[in-house]
Amino acid sequence: MMHRALLVSEILVQILINLSQPPGSEVFGWARSSTHKSLASLALTCTTFHELAMDFLWSHMHGLRPLLGCVARLHSVIYDPKSKSVPNIESNLIVLCSFIR
Repeated sequence: MMHRALLVSEILVQILINLSQPPGSEVFGWARSSTHKSLASLALTCTTFHELAMDFLWSHMHGLRPLLGCVARLHSVIYDPKSKSVPNIESNLIVLCSFIR
């Protein structure tokens, strides 16, 4: 059973702030991907954490790849399993928009 304190949104927001910007992360060289993985894990933990954790994940996105990955027609272009190189989404935005039409 979850502690009642975690049901208070202000406490949960403070936990997410600390998780997304761990103290000393610059000193220890923690990668952004590890904090994103932690936020994603928290979002999958329970429905109480889901909405706020997802808000934090989407508010700290770097680049357009995750957003464009939500467009069904672009999914195969962006996340091509055969391609070993990651396409530069920002520079190829006009080409990607042609897939939407």
